[in-house]
Amino acid sequence: MIKLITLINAEGDPLPAECGAPAGLRGIAISRWFERLSRGRVLGERGQSEANFKKLTTALQSKRQIEMLEPWVWVPIDPKTGG
Repeated sequence: MIKLITLINAEGDPLPAECGAPAGLRGIAISRWFERLSRGRVLGERGQSEANFKKLTTALQSKRQIEMLEPWVWVPIDPKTGG
């Protein structure tokens, strides 16, 4: 999550309306996040990266820590806390 948040803060773009996110919320290309995690070997050795990335995104989505709509990924705002 830290790498994703760092990427969004440094390189993120406002999300398009079709993402259903609040206006002004920023996201990053899923491929860019994958590239950053793969380069740092966070996802394991070569050949495991794509499968491990899929597991990671599925787990984070089920916990509502990220939202994804191809090609975007972003951290949703918690309506209870505003952050």
